[in-house]
Amino acid sequence: MLSVTSMARNSYLLYTLMQKTGGTSTTPTDWINSLSSTSQKSTATSSTDWLNRSISNNLSTSTSNTSLSDIIAQQIAKQGTDIKALENYSKNQAAFSEKFSKLTTALQKSSDTLLHTDFKAATSTATTTTSTGATSTQTTRIADLVSNIKGFTADYNNLSQFFKDNSGLSSSVKNLATSFTDTKYNRRAYESIGINVDSSGKLSVDEKKLTASLQGDASKVSQLLGESGLAGKAAQKTAAAVNISANLYPALTLQSSSNSLNSASLLSGLMLDFYW
Repeated sequence: MLSVTSMARNSYLLYTLMQKTGGTSTTPTDWINSLSSTSQKSTATSSTDWLNRSISNNLSTSTSNTSLSDIIAQQIAKQGTDIKALENYSKNQAAFSEKFSKLTTALQKSSDTLLHTDFKAATSTATTTTSTGATSTQTTRIADLVSNIKGFTADYNNLSQFFKDNSGLSSSVKNLATSFTDTKYNRRAYESIGINVDSSGKLSVDEKKLTASLQGDASKVSQLLGESGLAGKAAQKTAAAVNISANLYPALTLQSSSNSLNSASLLSGLMLDFYW
């Protein structure tokens, strides 16, 4: 892809070449014939096809008398538009990538926490005694688990919403948005342990019900939220999203990089005249 710097450099070269033609009606053939030596003409002949294709493919009106200056002027106009488009594209792509990275990292971390959680340990009945009375470690352990699960659901919702908000960018983002809403298909199972799911697939935690589930049936909670459950699926989907991250944001089509008059062909043609 052309960078703003390379496009600006090409524009400068084009301006310089146009100044050298003096605004006269110089056809590609005339331009080659005007070169001062046989070796220059021989080398320039290889660019005749480049110049002719530039005329036929890049000018709105093409005639045999179209001047090289006209070709350059139109290309400069295209590059001016493209530089602005590229600047906006780069800014938006950077913002997308930054948020994508932040949200996927957060979900990977909270998913990993649940994947390394021994939910059955929540049923421990060990206690400690303080000056104000006995405090069960079971209560503290469950509170920590509930907090971790709430953090996970928040991270899941944030990434899911991000994909929904950007689903129009590409089919890959749209597919990820759909993938992250599949929680609604297992709604009843999740709700049975205190994880509510709305019609859009968004998760929320019923702390009272989840606490009771952890105390009464930790195995079921582990099954639904652990490695084979929601946390495991979230980790897999997030990893898949990261693997295709380079393909999520659509490529930018630039006017001045289309057809034959692209960065490489511009420089190969222009250098003929600049370095003699």
